[in-house]
Amino acid sequence: MTLVLIAVAAVLAAPSGNFDHQHAQLDGVLKEYVVDGLVDYRGLKENRTPLDDYLMAAGSVPISEFQGWSPEEQLAFLINVYNGTTLQFIIDAYPVDSIKSLGSLLSSPWGKKTVLLFGKKLSLDTLEHKIIRKNYEEPRVHFALVCAALGCPELRNEAYTASQLEAQLENQARNFLNSEEKNRVEPEKKCLSLSSIFRWYRKDFEKDSESVAAFVVAYMAEPGTPKDVWKDYRLCYTKYDWALNVQPLAKGGRE
Repeated sequence: MTLVLIAVAAVLAAPSGNFDHQHAQLDGVLKEYVVDGLVDYRGLKENRTPLDDYLMAAGSVPISEFQGWSPEEQLAFLINVYNGTTLQFIIDAYPVDSIKSLGSLLSSPWGKKTVLLFGKKLSLDTLEHKIIRKNYEEPRVHFALVCAALGCPELRNEAYTASQLEAQLENQARNFLNSEEKNRVEPEKKCLSLSSIFRWYRKDFEKDSESVAAFVVAYMAEPGTPKDVWKDYRLCYTKYDWALNVQPLAKGGRE
């Protein structure tokens, strides 16, 4: 798949500066506190300065600078801001059992203005739906944006970068679609049992493919398998686990 930039809406600019496109500060945080997609939230909360500093620097990038980047640089940046902000959102309230408990009767957790972007405060919903999904034709982004739940794709223990973005997105898609507890083929039921992500964002996956089944066959089936192999299967959906993606007790007393 090829990343396509459609447009980016203008927002209020902040003071300019040169941003580190290797996202080294965030990369260090992820390598230290993420193992097999699970996060040491307690440890991260106790040493949160690198994450906070990264998000402050990222949030201060002006729209004028951002618009001069390649589509790959832009999308890697936005994914990192989304995932980094989600980590920050969790440690602000930690200990907590699920991100869903951080919402209220009037606002979902994703509707709260927790994201600093282009010098403004936005919600995770705005970042995902009004910026990323609206402006980039990239369905695999749904395997990269992680909402701090076990039902999500696994959080990588490295930052996304422009030079590695294609390989990283492909790897995320393959790993997620080959996690049998989330996605599996059930021939006896003639059922393609997929994560609810494919129900919520079905139209995104059908943009470049004839159907959801045609999209997933490239990742779930053996190479060379016809794209219509599951055309007669109905789509079923596995239970989405909203429990926090926290590390169990391990060495050093981490959770």
